Amino acid sequence: MPSAPVRSAQVCSLTAACLCTLPAHAQLFVEPGIEVLTTLVEENPGDSFGFVAESLGDLDGDSTPDYIVGAPGFPAGASSGKVYVYSGATGALLNAIEGSPGDALGFSVVGLGDVDGDQVPDYATGGPFADGVQAFGRLI
Repeated sequence: MPSAPVRSAQVCSLTAACLCTLPAHAQLFVEPGIEVLTTLVEENPGDSFGFVAESLGDLDGDSTPDYIVGAPGFPAGASSGKVYVYSGATGALLNAIEGSPGDALGFSVVGLGDVDGDQVPDYATGGPFADGVQAFGRLI
């Protein structure tokens, strides 16, 4: 006897229940043999840390690509936004830039390559609400 079809609402409820009941120490990867190299944690709950991330190339000269992570909600409530640049080899913080209140800096990030010819990759980050005007933003 064939089973009854599963309704999408049932699947969503089951998925939500499974996601909500994961223990705090659970790994997100289910594939065997995955090794977590670095764990990054937001400064404050609600920062939207990890909203976007991008590989930048090797900024610190260690032959390993570094990366940038946006947190447009930093600090929670003020939404100044903040971006963090990390070493791809060690996970060490290489640079951090904080926006002005309401900017939402870190809403977008991008590696630009070596724009100025100094042999170091450049990057940009956007804040769509810079200067209080949506869509104009500010590029740092």
